Parts: sequence; structure tokens; C-alpha cells
Amino acid sequence: MKYNILIAESYSCQRDLILNLIESSLRPYLKIYACHRQWRSDILDVADESFLAPQHDPIPFILKFCLEHEISLVFCGKNTSIFEQQRALFEQQGIILITGATRPESIEQISNKALFTEMCEQQHLPVTPAVAAYNYAELQHGIAEMQQRFPEQDVCVKPIYGVYAEGFFCLKQDAELFTQYKYPFVTTLRQFCEAYAALAVPIPYLVMPFLAGEECSVDIACSQGQVLAHATRIKRTGYQDITVDGPCDDICQRLVTLFQLDGLINIQLKQNDQQQWFILEINSRPAGGFAYSRPTGLNLIAELISHKLNLPFQRQIDQPNISVRPITTVIEGK
Repeated sequence: MKYNILIAESYSCQRDLILNLIESSLRPYLKIYACHRQWRSDILDVADESFLAPQHDPIPFILKFCLEHEISLVFCGKNTSIFEQQRALFEQQGIILITGATRPESIEQISNKALFTEMCEQQHLPVTPAVAAYNYAELQHGIAEMQQRFPEQDVCVKPIYGVYAEGFFCLKQDAELFTQYKYPFVTTLRQFCEAYAALAVPIPYLVMPFLAGEECSVDIACSQGQVLAHATRIKRTGYQDITVDGPCDDICQRLVTLFQLDGLINIQLKQNDQQQWFILEINSRPAGGFAYSRPTGLNLIAELISHKLNLPFQRQIDQPNISVRPITTVIEGK
């Protein structure tokens, strides 16, 4: 039996998701459709069939397409909260929907970094200490609190809502004024506070101690709160060490269970100067570098799809520990 599946628009890894499925042992069982709101030939041309999704309110259009083409499974890597709110529409038609979670409140709990921190603390999970700031006065209070609690560490800030590292800054007391023009995520405490005070509408921020240790990014295939497979990427200067047996596996399983995660997700953690691991955040979507683990033999998207469709799949780990440099793919030149 062959299954029609749809890989919907993702942030920066939609092409890798499709290619990883094409090169897997699942290929004979799948017809892969892809959609995007822009005509991205580098993504859409590698699928078996593809289409442009509407710019606004894509759910009715995509659901109609799924019914017309007998789609069995939809994988969402972007706009997951919108899809999750409409889960019942897909499930009523027998369509498996993968959004990274199983309920809208889970998406909100991990997207809202203040709420996420609070929930982790309640479960005694090692989350990075943080104070929420919704205006200038609260920002000042949060900075003062972090400086008092962690006098040997710099303060850093990041938006309560956001993707990638947009809006993240390490605030240095003794930095030169030109620092932010040399280093993208570093600025002076004074410059950031003055810029924030000038905002017409304050942006909700988290204020935290800056953790100076190693950073790891854990890519996870999971289903209804259970980890199916995972790979840990330790970020070095210019390369990443990747292992299928990472130092934060137990923490990640607890998080996946707590938030009932379901899909291909990413958890980021960082060490302090005592080499203790602290949770930074969860992304309910695959990270851009999730495919870096492929040379190990692990195929996370194939693990997930085989589980969801009950297809035969044999995991084959060739190299459990590898090092890789960032990958750049040239699609077309002009």
C-alpha cells in the first residue's frame, strides 16, 4: 500500500525533510506532496508533486487539497498553532496531523517562554532562571535581580515570543559602544535599556543570566509524549559534534512527556561555568540543522513517519559519534 503525505511549509528545513524521506527505506511506500506560500523551486521541485498555498487562511485550502488527493498525513513545520487549533477538522477525515504537539495549549506553553520557564520550575526541571519584563520598569527590575543573584555572570535578554535568535542580546557592562556593530548578539547594558525605553509599545522580554558553557541542540522524533529517536548536537566554533547518546537525554524525555510533544521537535540547552546543563527552550518544529545527524545513519523524519503510518523501518546507526561543519547547498546560480 502506498500513502500520500504532505510536507507543508517549514522554516528552513523543508527541503531536507523531503530528501531524507526520499533516500530512506520508506520511499516505496510514500508519495510526497509539498506546499509553500512562495514558489520555492529548491523545495517544491524535489517532491513528487507540489502546489502553492494561499498567503492567508491556508487551512480550508489545504484540507480541501488533502481530501481531493487522499492525503493520509500532514506534517507542519510552520504555523503549527494555526493547524493545531484545527486538528479536529483533519482527524475527522482520517488525516494524521503532525504539529509538534497534541493540543493548542501545549504549543502556547512552549512558545511563551515565560510560561514555559514557570512550568519547568514547577516540575523541578533545570531551566535557566528568568524574570519576565513587560515594560521598562520591569526590565530594570529584572536586570537588577539577575545582577544580584548572579553577580559573576553577564545578563542576557530574549523576547518571550520569537524564533531563531531574533532579539537576543548579551548585555555587557564594560563593553565598548561599538560592540553591537562587531558582534550581532552583544551590546552594552545602557544601549539596550535606552533603546527599549524608546519603544512606543514595549516588547515582552525574559531577563536571564548568561550561561557561558557549551550549548547543545537536541533533535527529537517523538509521538504523543514518547521519544522515538534523537540526536544531540554540541555546538563548537565552526563545527558541531553529534552523538546519538547525549548528556541531556533524560531531561529531554521529561520535557517531551510533560508537554505531550508529537512530531519532529528541537530542545536547546546550555551549560553554566560549573558544567551543569540548563534548559533554554523547546521548538515545536524541526531545527534548521536537524539533518546534520544523517551521517550517523539516523533518519529522524523517517523514524517519525514510519511510526505514524505503521510502516516497516529498520534503524541503522553507522557512526554514533561524528563531527560536521555547517552545510551550504547551492541550488542554482546566476
